[in-house]
Amino acid sequence: MSGPRSGIKVPPPGKYGASAQHPGGDSRCGAKAASFVSVHAWENLHAAWCQASAGKRGASTTAAFEYRLESELVRLQQELAGGSYQPGRYSSFYIHEPKRRLISAAPFRDRVLHHALCNVIGPAPRSKLLVRGQT
Repeated sequence: MSGPRSGIKVPPPGKYGASAQHPGGDSRCGAKAASFVSVHAWENLHAAWCQASAGKRGASTTAAFEYRLESELVRLQQELAGGSYQPGRYSSFYIHEPKRRLISAAPFRDRVLHHALCNVIGPAPRSKLLVRGQT
């Protein structure tokens, strides 16, 4: 994927935080998905791709992104670093179960960025729910 011929500088493992296995346990990722210094760090973007593609490898948009994985991540990295990133157009469709609802889905490239952002800001805080009768 990357190396001397690709011209892409990949940071050494563990440079951007403690290592943690990708939640899906996907061996193709070699994920180091812990806390990262920067949203556009190579390790963070690669881990984000792993997370966004988990369970969706058969989807055409996911497969197209994976086919050009290195160039797509580099382009995303450059756009984020340079401040020129623009979100893509959402696709909208209706589902009918259990009732008719309009769903708007972000392009796969944007979902990679969503995961990259979540990797940096950390998990959402969880509120503790009190069950009636407990004190």
